[in-house]
Amino acid sequence: MNEDDPRAIKPPQKSPATTAARNMIEAAAEAIPFAGIATAAGRAAFPPAEEKERDRWAGEVTGRVNEHDRALRNEVTITGTTAALAAWMATTSSDGLHEPHVDLDEVALALGAEHTPAAIEEAAEELEGFGLVSLSRYIGGGIVQPTWRLFAALDPHVKGWNVEADARALAVLALEMGESFAASEMEARSGLERRRFNPALSKLLTMFDPDLVSQELQPDYPAGYAYVTGGTRARLRRFIAAE
Repeated sequence: MNEDDPRAIKPPQKSPATTAARNMIEAAAEAIPFAGIATAAGRAAFPPAEEKERDRWAGEVTGRVNEHDRALRNEVTITGTTAALAAWMATTSSDGLHEPHVDLDEVALALGAEHTPAAIEEAAEELEGFGLVSLSRYIGGGIVQPTWRLFAALDPHVKGWNVEADARALAVLALEMGESFAASEMEARSGLERRRFNPALSKLLTMFDPDLVSQELQPDYPAGYAYVTGGTRARLRRFIAAE
């Protein structure tokens, strides 16, 4: 989505008076994934003047995601902590795949005191019910991780690109690359950054029979390679034509 598009969501505006001080504290925590107490303390010591901007942004994300979901299949409404958790996961993911893979206690620190641990756990369960995250529970807590469907729903609103449109572009490449393709080669040909490429590849692979997709465990892609048979080629052509 072009920044000049009147429907584009404008990111929260920073307050110059507090940003420098807060950045010094938060920079120290950047070396540790999902920064903890130091960052939370910094936010308390330097109350962000842009809080209203964040609220405005979160409200726009909520509204646009709800609009997107209604236009697709089901009437889905996410608000409050559920919307905040979904937007946080989409915006902080580095790979569009496994990250963030995070304990709910760490999510609570990242989202701030206005979102209680109980509300965050309930939000994670709600997103899991929608198929947007996976939630691994243990006694007293849990670990939450995005699925590609979270990126498909949120990326048009928080990143400005469309996972389905990107998947169509990858479908064209899959047809051009012959009887099989390696994810690494497809990524290079696509020109997409890893964060954008992986959700699109995950969507593309839903059109492949599972036994035609590599199942090895590896950290970079949803699958390392896939075979393109006659039936798959027909599905890909239909997918491309449905644009």
